[in-house]
Amino acid sequence: MLQKRFFPFFLFCLLTLQSYADNAANPLPFLPIPTPQTCQAVFYPEGSLLILPCLTIFPESEPNYQISLGLILFDESFGFVMQDYSLSQVDLSQPKNAQCIAQFLPATGEVMIPCLAVANAVTLYSATLQLNASLFSTYFSLTRFSEVSGNLNAQSKTTNTSTTNTTDTNSAAVTLTTLRLEIVGNPAVANGQDKISLRTLAFDASGKPLPNASINLEITALGQPAPLFTFSNGSSGTTAANGLFDAAITSTTDGSLQVVAVSGNMRSNAITVTFKEVTREAHALLLLHGMNSDELTWNTYLEQDERFDITTCPVVFGGVLEDPYMLSAQTTPPTLGCFRVRFGAYDATSRRVGLENLTATSPEKGDFSSFETLGKEVAEAVTALQNAYRRYYGDNVELKIALVGHSRGGLAARAFLQSDNVDNSIKSAIAAFLTTGTPHNGSPLGRVYSYLKQTCLSSNNTTRLGKDGWFSNDPCFDDWQVVDSLRYGQCNGITLSDERLDVRKPTVNDLSDRSTGISELHANADKLPDHILYGSLRYTGIDLGRLTRRYWIFDYAWIPDPCDQVSSNAQYALLEGSSPDALHLTGDGVVPYINQDFPAGFASYDKMPKSGEVFHTKETLETLHINDALKALLPAW
Repeated sequence: MLQKRFFPFFLFCLLTLQSYADNAANPLPFLPIPTPQTCQAVFYPEGSLLILPCLTIFPESEPNYQISLGLILFDESFGFVMQDYSLSQVDLSQPKNAQCIAQFLPATGEVMIPCLAVANAVTLYSATLQLNASLFSTYFSLTRFSEVSGNLNAQSKTTNTSTTNTTDTNSAAVTLTTLRLEIVGNPAVANGQDKISLRTLAFDASGKPLPNASINLEITALGQPAPLFTFSNGSSGTTAANGLFDAAITSTTDGSLQVVAVSGNMRSNAITVTFKEVTREAHALLLLHGMNSDELTWNTYLEQDERFDITTCPVVFGGVLEDPYMLSAQTTPPTLGCFRVRFGAYDATSRRVGLENLTATSPEKGDFSSFETLGKEVAEAVTALQNAYRRYYGDNVELKIALVGHSRGGLAARAFLQSDNVDNSIKSAIAAFLTTGTPHNGSPLGRVYSYLKQTCLSSNNTTRLGKDGWFSNDPCFDDWQVVDSLRYGQCNGITLSDERLDVRKPTVNDLSDRSTGISELHANADKLPDHILYGSLRYTGIDLGRLTRRYWIFDYAWIPDPCDQVSSNAQYALLEGSSPDALHLTGDGVVPYINQDFPAGFASYDKMPKSGEVFHTKETLETLHINDALKALLPAW
C-alpha cells in the first residue's frame, strides 16, 4: 500500500497519464524501461526519457520508486512529465546506491537528483526539477543542472557486525563530493526556518559525513558577509540511520546567529536549517552601600579601578536608572558595566519610628526600611538594568550581574535572593554575590537601640532619662552623650570622624545580633539560589567599639580619651560582661569577625585579606581585595 505522504505524488501520476492521453498530439516514443542495478539517474536523448531508478518521498526512505519522465519541448523551454512508475528493484543496501537516491520534496514540489548521467556519455551531473502544475498535472521544469566532481560510483569499504557499521575513511575507495550551500532568505532576521540548498559538504560513498571533518560552508545571505559560519561534522553534527541530520550546532562569525537544527537528506542537494539568534552575555557590577551611607561610598573604589570612574557607574534609585546615557550611547554592551544602588526609596512611606519618635519624611539611605524592603529595592534595580540592556542592545543580550554588598548592603542582597516574592527570572540574572564587612549574624553594637529604648527613654519614646550635668555620673546621661557624639561626629569640639551615625534610626535595631530580621535571614539561608557563586571578605584585628583610630565607645582604663564613652551599664548590656578586645568580639570595630561569616556551605570564596588596619567604614576603599575576590569568583569576567 502506498504511504500517505506519497498519495499527492501518486495522484499527480494518474492525472498526468490522463492529461497526456488527451492532449499529446504526437506521443513521445516509449522505450522499454530497463531494470537498473544502481540508483544513478539516466537521460536517454534518443527516446527523450529520464529514468530515476530510486526515488523516495522526503523525509521517508521507504518505499523506493522507479520513475520514468518524458521530455516535452516548447518554443523556448522544455520540461518533463510523468509517464510511468513502479516500485524500485535496486538494492539500497549498496553504498553506491544509497548515495544517488533522488528525493521528491512535497513541501516545495522539488525533485532532487544527486547523480544524473546521459546515455553513452562519461560526465556526471546533479539536477533539480521543480513541479509546475499550471501546464500539466505533473510537469517538472529543470531549475538546476551542474556537473558533479568526483567519482560517485566509488564505494567505501565497510565492515558489518552485529553491533557496528564502520566506514574505513582511509580507504582509497572513499570519495569526497563537493557541493555548495546557498541560503534563501536572510538569516540575520530569521527566527524560524530558512530553506537552503547544499553547496559544500563532504561525505563518503555510503552517504555519511566524514568523521572529524571540519568544512567551511559559504553562505550567500542578504546583508551578510560570507563565510557566515563553520560547520564541523565530527564534533557538532549527528547523523541518523536514514541519512538525516538530527542536529548541528554552529555559530556565526559575529556571534549573532546559531544553527540549532539541520534537517534534510544528505543524498539530495536540499536541506532545511533552523536558525536562532545567539544569546550573548553582558556583564555588570551592582554595588550596594550599607547603613548611614549612600552610593558615594564607592567613589574611591571606582577611581582606583581603571575600568571605571564615577561618571561611568550610574545610580539606580527606586527602580529607575538615573543616567542611562552610558548604555544608550553605545551600540554594544560595555565590557563590564557598573551601577550603584541608592537605598531609601521607601523610607518616607515605611511608617517606621525610631528613638525619640524619629521618622523619615524623605529618603534616608534605607535606614528606615526593613531588610525585606531593601531587598525589594535590589530586585527593582536588577529589573531596571535587565530592561535597559534589552532596550538598547536587543532581546538576544542576556545580562549577568555580580552583586557587591558592603555591610547592610549584603543583607539587602540576601533578602532579595531569599525572597519568595521575587521572580526567578530576576534572580537568574545574578552570577555572583560578594559581601564585605557584612554582619551576616548581626552585631552586638546593634543592641544599643533596645538598651536606650528600654532604659534611657520615657514610655512615650520622647523624653531622655538621666540627670544632666558633667558631674552627675548618671549612666543614661553618659550614654546620650555618646549618641550625640556619633550623631554629630564630634565631642568637646574634637572632630571624631567624617562619618555621622545616628543610632536612633530603626536600622540599628535591625542589625542587632538579636533582631528578628537577622534571625529570619539566617533561618531562610537555604533559599539562596544554587546557581550563584558566593564570596565574602572578612576583616579582623580591631576591637569592638573602636570606630576610628581616635575614638572608642567603650571605656579603657589605660587609654586617656577626652570624649565620652558609654556607661558600664550599657557596656554590660552590649557585651554581656566580655571585654571589647575579647577574641570573639574582634573584627572591624563594628562587626566581629565571626559575625561576618557567610551562611555555612555557600561561600566558595572566604578570605581575611588584612588584619588590624581596615575599619568598617573604610572597607569599600579596598579595591584590590574586592577585585581579587571577583576574579576568583568570575575569572572569565
